[in-house]
Amino acid sequence: LEADTVMALALIHHLCLAAGIPLQEVLQTLTKGTRHLILAWVPSDDPQAKRLGKARSRTFTDYTQSALEQYLLELGTLRGKRDVDDSMRTLYLVELGPDREH
Repeated sequence: LEADTVMALALIHHLCLAAGIPLQEVLQTLTKGTRHLILAWVPSDDPQAKRLGKARSRTFTDYTQSALEQYLLELGTLRGKRDVDDSMRTLYLVELGPDREH
């Protein structure tokens, strides 16, 4: 897939918490072949995330906002970050590095 921008809204917590895919792996997959990533972060203490996490017995040590931000900085430049009103969620805009393998 080649696209200028990938949007992952209300997706990452499903892949990490329900499907058990590590956060870093999810981000690497979503950012292949693109220049920008827009994503919504759903913290583990969000009611929906708690419900998804109960279905798995695994501990999600890398599913934290600080880990997310570190992974994003390794992938590119954080161009925007905004908390979503009346929720625990945060939106991110990342410009991915030009030297990344697509």
